[in-house]
Amino acid sequence: MKRILLTLMTFAVFGATTFAQNFTVEPSPASASGEPEDQFIDASSLVINQTNQTLNLRWERIVIDMPAEWDAPICDNVLCWAPHIAAKDFTLDPNESGDMKVSYRPNNTEGNGEVHIRIYDPLDSLNTVQEHIYYGTAGTVSVEEPEEMDFTIYPNPARDFVVLPENNQITKAILYNIAGKQVRTFNMAANTRQFNVADLMRGTYLLQFIDESGAILHTTRLTKT
Repeated sequence: MKRILLTLMTFAVFGATTFAQNFTVEPSPASASGEPEDQFIDASSLVINQTNQTLNLRWERIVIDMPAEWDAPICDNVLCWAPHIAAKDFTLDPNESGDMKVSYRPNNTEGNGEVHIRIYDPLDSLNTVQEHIYYGTAGTVSVEEPEEMDFTIYPNPARDFVVLPENNQITKAILYNIAGKQVRTFNMAANTRQFNVADLMRGTYLLQFIDESGAILHTTRLTKT
C-alpha cells in the first residue's frame, strides 16, 4: 500500500506536466545470435536523449527466460554491470545517446534468452517508464517473439464506463484512488471488458493490470469525469 501511495503522490505532482516521451530506445526489440562457445552475444540498442536537458534515468533488469547455465550482464553508457545488479542510475547529456545492451554469456550451452530492461526517470516513473526486450540465441534454437501486449483503455477520460484491453494475459484490474486506496476490482473472468464507473468520484485513478500469478503487468492512468 505504501508503494502504491508513493506512486500516486509522484503522479499527482508530475502527471499534469510530463507526458511526452523525452527519450527513445532504438532498436526495440533488440536481438543477437551466436554460438554456444561465444564469450558474449550482445543484444544492443541506444538510449537517445531527445531533449536539450540532461536526463537522469534508471534501468531495471527483468529476466524473463534464460538457460540456467547462462548469465547476462547489463551494459549502459557507464559500465557493464555484473548479473546480480538489478538496477542502476545513469545520465544522458542533452541530445546524447548511450549504450544499453544485454551481454549474454551462453557458457557453452545452446538456448534462448529473453531479458527486459525497464528505463525511466525515477522522479517521474509513472509517466516516463518504458520497457524494452532484448533477445539472445546461442546455436540453432529459434526465438519465438511474443505478441505485444495491449494495455489501452477507452474512453479515457471516462464518465459512465471503461473498456479494458483485449489482452489474455490480464486476469483482473485493480483501481486505486489518489490516496492509494483500492476502490474497485475488475474481474476479466466475467467475460466482459466493459465496466461501470459512473458512481466513482471525479478525479485521477491508477489502474493496475494483474496476471494469473498475481504479478503487475502494467499500470495506467484513468481520469473520471
